[in-house]
Formats: sequence, C-alpha cells, structure tokens
Amino acid sequence: MDSRPVCGAGGAGSRALRTFVAEGRGGPRPWEPLTEQIYLGSEEFVAQHQSNRVIRDIPRRQSQALLPTLRVLFQRNGEQTRLIHMAHRQYGYRLAEIAGHLDVHAATVSCRMKQAEQACV
Repeated sequence: MDSRPVCGAGGAGSRALRTFVAEGRGGPRPWEPLTEQIYLGSEEFVAQHQSNRVIRDIPRRQSQALLPTLRVLFQRNGEQTRLIHMAHRQYGYRLAEIAGHLDVHAATVSCRMKQAEQACV
C-alpha cells in the first residue's frame, strides 16, 4: 500500500498526524489488558456476555476465557455442592482446579460431585 498520498500530503493535517503518532509511541499497548488473548473487559463482563456451554473445537486456554472464573461461579448464590457440580459438568473445570480454588483436597470435591449426581438421579 502506498502511504505517500496520505502521509506526504503536507500541510497542518500532516504535521498533526505525525505529532499524534509520535505521542502514542511508548504508551500502553492495546492488547495488554486482553483476557486469554481475545477478550477485553473484566471477568464479570466476560461472564455476562458469554454462552454457558463448553466449546470443544477451541483450545482449552481460549475456551476457558469464555467461561466464568471459579471466583465468579462461587460468588453465586447456591449450595456449594451444586456449584461444584455446575463448575465441573457445565463449564468443564477439572476437579483439581475446583479443589485448588476451594482450598480443599481433590477427593473432597470428588465426593461432593458424587453427592450432587446422586441427588439428581
């Protein structure tokens, strides 16, 4: 692309453009606040604007960006056993991840999962 027609037009507009570009150098990069490479916004914003399903064709790192974080999930009202079940079955979080968030052993989370599944049957 030939930039000469735009940049070489001369006059006050050209000087203003050069000044504008020079002032922007060294500033914050627009992609630094991105969440998981593709989302711009708080965790609450991402949770509010995403679907509630796990998408298998997207790499886990990026698909988890679509999901509410465990912190957001466990701030919701509800019984912890039900929230554990939802985090694992609906959102695809691993039991070890849930256990780490709740600061309990993975076996505890596994037992809670079994309790939730028996209650649903």
